[in-house]
Amino acid sequence: MRVRTILVLVVVLLAVVPVSAAFEPNAALDYLRSQQNADGGFGSGFSPESTLGATADVVLAIVSAGGDPAAFNREGNTPLSYLVARSPPATTEGALAARAWTGVAAGR
Repeated sequence: MRVRTILVLVVVLLAVVPVSAAFEPNAALDYLRSQQNADGGFGSGFSPESTLGATADVVLAIVSAGGDPAAFNREGNTPLSYLVARSPPATTEGALAARAWTGVAAGR
């Protein structure tokens, strides 16, 4: 059992290492920029319409890749302006934490 676990870990590491070594933040940011909707938000991948969750996830991805969400301006709309305009009141601890985390990550 232990050998199988170690073998699985080695296979996973061999699969992941080349991908992480080839990561280009600018290419990732360019791709995200190409997926942005006119309202400033991002679709979920299942539907092209912008959603709060997908847009918040993209804000975190932009920041993680070293980008600035405020620089993602499409027709005067940014991911941050989309979130501010469409976010319902945070009525649960989870919703409040998600909103706070997105704001902190975006430097706002």
